[in-house]
Amino acid sequence: MSWWKKQKLYLKILIGVILGVIVGLTLGDKASVLDPVGSIFLRALQAIIVPVVFFSLISGITKLENLDKLRTIGTKAILFYITTGFLATILGVGAALLFAPGKTNTIQLKDVSNLHKEFSFDFVQNIVNWVPNNIIDAMANGNIIQIIIFAIIVGIALITLGESGKKLIDLFNIGSDLSIRMAELIIGFAPYGIFALMATATSKFGSDFIFQGFRYILADVSGIVILLVFVYPVLIRLFTRFRPMAFYKAVSPAMLMAASTTSSNATLPTTMKVARDNLKISEKIFGFTIPLGATVNMNGMSVVLGVIAIF
Repeated sequence: MSWWKKQKLYLKILIGVILGVIVGLTLGDKASVLDPVGSIFLRALQAIIVPVVFFSLISGITKLENLDKLRTIGTKAILFYITTGFLATILGVGAALLFAPGKTNTIQLKDVSNLHKEFSFDFVQNIVNWVPNNIIDAMANGNIIQIIIFAIIVGIALITLGESGKKLIDLFNIGSDLSIRMAELIIGFAPYGIFALMATATSKFGSDFIFQGFRYILADVSGIVILLVFVYPVLIRLFTRFRPMAFYKAVSPAMLMAASTTSSNATLPTTMKVARDNLKISEKIFGFTIPLGATVNMNGMSVVLGVIAIF
C-alpha cells in the first residue's frame, strides 16, 4: 500500500487501464459488477466540468487585466486550434486511404436500407446556437460552448468595470480555486474509476469486437500516432521550452485520462491540473485556452472523423 501511494498519477492510471482490460477479458460478463464504480467516477467528473469551465475561464480572462492581452492570446489560440485540427483531419483521411478499413468489411451492424432521412447543416444557425438564451439551461444540459461564450462575455464585462469589479473578480477567483480543488479530489480516484471503466468496456465488447474492427482501429490509431510522434514534437520544440519526451511525460496523466474516458470535457480537470502543476503554465493562459480547446480543438476526434469519412 505504501508503494502504491508513492507512485505518480500517470503510473497509477496506466496500471488501472492494464488491470481493467485483464479483468474484463478474464471475468467476462461478471465484470459488470464493477459498472457502478465506473459510472460514479464519470458522473462525478461530469458534475465538476461546468463549474471548472465557468469559473476558470472567467478567472483566466480577468487575470489578463486588459482586452488587448485577451485579443492576442485568443487569436493565437484559435489559429493554433484551426491548424492542428486541419492537420489531424488530413492524417485521418490519409490513414483511412492507406488501410481501407471498410473495403473488405462484411459485418452488418444494422439494416439501413429503409433509412433515407435527409440531413442539412445550417452554418449560420449553428453559430447562432452558440449563444445561450438561458445560461441556467445551458449549464443544466452541459452545453459547454454556450457556457464558454457566456463566460467570455462575463470576463470581458468584469475587465471593463475596473476597480468596481474587483470584489466580484475575487469571488470568481475563489470559485476557480474551489472547483479545481474539487476536481483534484475526484481525479485522485481516477485509477480506480478507470480500472472499472476498462473492465466493463472490455467485458462488453471483448476481443472479438477488437479483431473485427482491426483495420478501422489501425487506421485511427495510426493517424493519432503520426500526430503524436511527428506533428506535435515539431510544435513542442517551436513553441515551448520542453523537449518532446519531457513534455509527454508531464502531460501523461491527462493523456491516459483522455484515452480511458474518451472525453475531452471529462479530462478537463486533469488537463488543468497538469498545466498548473507539471507544466507550470500561468492560470492567465490555461484558464482561458484549455476550456476553449477542450471544446473546439479535439484533434483525436478530428482523426476519427477523417477515417469515418473514408470508411
